[in-house]
Amino acid sequence: MLSEDNYPVVQQCLKMQLFPIIASVINSQQEGKIFVDDPINPKVIFIIHKCSFAFLYGDVTNYTALFEFLYKEKSIPQYFHIYDTGTAFNEHLKSSHLFNFKLRERMRLKRVDDRLPKKSVDIAEQYELTPADQISATDFDVFELGKYWPSLQDFKENGFGWLVTDNNKAVCICYTASIANNVCETDILTLPEYRGLGLATVVCEKMLATCLERNIEMGWDVFVDNYASIKTIEKFDYEPFYNYLFTSIYKLI
Repeated sequence: MLSEDNYPVVQQCLKMQLFPIIASVINSQQEGKIFVDDPINPKVIFIIHKCSFAFLYGDVTNYTALFEFLYKEKSIPQYFHIYDTGTAFNEHLKSSHLFNFKLRERMRLKRVDDRLPKKSVDIAEQYELTPADQISATDFDVFELGKYWPSLQDFKENGFGWLVTDNNKAVCICYTASIANNVCETDILTLPEYRGLGLATVVCEKMLATCLERNIEMGWDVFVDNYASIKTIEKFDYEPFYNYLFTSIYKLI
């Protein structure tokens, strides 16, 4: 495992900076681990965030050894996900007896305009928009922000977002899962009983305005068949710019 003092040796790879969750580990902004084949001149790099999202970089010549490492390394959870896996990785994975896996397609989207949309969306009178730094400890757990931020205080100091509340009850949130290189990984969640009411659109518009004020690009990453999420973000002039394969891996016992 690479020591944090040596993280600069992996910071030059632009592809690893494409995903803010991974970049936040490289830049020592969020918790994670980095493994390399050589601490001075690494050819193969494996980065995993505390939320179990990972990235593999480099030309792997021995997949048997790589899979044995991923399987045996205790700090890598039993179930984890790898961004942007290549054809060779997935073909070798099919023949491995160490894992079950699921391969899906995701895409990243970005805005083609740097201005706010001309039309604002309305919110029903019963709802209120509240800065996410006012989120309670209970709602921090309900919306599982702890996957990304180690504590409520850490989120309040280093992240931001917006809540929709109903009689002081948080029912929808859009927030930064991570921020790196002036790009945030945006996460959104609406409680099941409040879905289909347009709350996601409302909170996304407010989040986008805040990102523009702070000169931060609001990133959007989604499975290609998540039509509801895609429909929401397309309202704000977002277009796909990078499609990739996303591999979820389960270690067999």
